Amino acid sequence: MFCENCGTQLGDGEKFCPNCGAPVKGAGNEEIKGFSADSAAQNAGFAGANQAAGAGNSFGYSGPFNFMPLRTDRSLLIYILLTIVTCGIYSWIFIYQLIQDVNIACDGDGDETPNFWMFFLLTFVTCGIYGYVWYYKLGNRLQVNCARYGAPTNEGGSAVLLWMIFGVLLCGVGAFIGWNILITNTNTVCAGYNRAHGVNC
Repeated sequence: MFCENCGTQLGDGEKFCPNCGAPVKGAGNEEIKGFSADSAAQNAGFAGANQAAGAGNSFGYSGPFNFMPLRTDRSLLIYILLTIVTCGIYSWIFIYQLIQDVNIACDGDGDETPNFWMFFLLTFVTCGIYGYVWYYKLGNRLQVNCARYGAPTNEGGSAVLLWMIFGVLLCGVGAFIGWNILITNTNTVCAGYNRAHGVNC
């Protein structure tokens, strides 16, 4: 049985979720908010990461005090404006922070998004080709984890890649649409991660 609020696997007879403290409504739920018995077993420590952190109350819940909530307010407009104002420097800072948050929020999914320096160097060496591979993989990873956190999306790596490549024919506007998909899905995954750790945002 799983918590309807955060998806944490519950033991028999528990009246409150040990992770988020929500009351348990019933038994026999095989899948709630995109969580299944298999995915919960594979991602041990994902939703209930707080419990392993040490301090907590009698339920083992340590709340949001021992972890830093991830950003959920990324905006395409702010990204564009600050990139223009900083002559492109902000775009690199943005990607660096996005990679960090994605790897934290998606931890336990069996995948890892290459760090900023790997992205930068391989994109430079391959004359930009690796960047498209990176966008595609990141889009797919975010799509999988949106479902994992109970917010499925139809826009994954393929949609991002198509907008990035063919959007060039639309005076470059397609790249912004592709980035908007990545930003929106990153915000969704980070919000799910925060909720799983007892922070509603």
